[in-house]
This record gives sequence, C-alpha cells and structure tokens, in this order.
Amino acid sequence: MISVVTAERDADESLRRTIESVRISRVPTTEYVVIDGASSPPTVSVLQHYSKQIDSWVSEPDRGISNAFNKGIAIANGELIGMLNAGDWYEPEALRLVAEAYASHLDVD
Repeated sequence: MISVVTAERDADESLRRTIESVRISRVPTTEYVVIDGASSPPTVSVLQHYSKQIDSWVSEPDRGISNAFNKGIAIANGELIGMLNAGDWYEPEALRLVAEAYASHLDVD
C-alpha cells in the first residue's frame, strides 16, 4: 500500500489541486491522509467537500510542517509514504508507476 500524506494550513484553493491530483493518480492500494493545521472555515470546507477522496484527515493545531507530516506518518498504513505539500501535485500516472516499480523489486530473490 502507498500512503500519501499532505500537510497544510489555510491552503483552500491550492489544496483542491493537490487532492484532485491524488484522486486522479490513485491506484486501488492508495491511502490518502491530510493533516490540517487548524485552518479557517474555507479550508475545512474543502476537506469536507473531498471527504470521500480522503481516507483520513485531522484539523488541529500543530507545531509546524514537520510536526504535521510526522502526525500523518503516524496515521499512515502504507509500506511506502509519499509526502505532498498543499499546492503540489502528482502527474496522472505517478502513483501507478511507483506501485509497479515497488512491486517489481519485491519479486527479486
């Protein structure tokens, strides 16, 4: 399983692009976690709107981006963890290519 963790605060519009890119690039074994640093209502509304595309999200104060990513890693269940900032994105085939590459290396004796 691949887990993708996004850490963000008050990134409403750029967060949409990030979530959409994970949704489009997603493979069946992708888990998506968003850690929100206690954002204002517009950003929380984006998270609520995309709640079906996000496996787990938390909105609470943190001690900065590193702390937020560490929270996401603690929640994540994947063997591989990708960290994706709000406003960044994956190309449509990115997660499929990663999953295929990782699987091919597991078959090596």
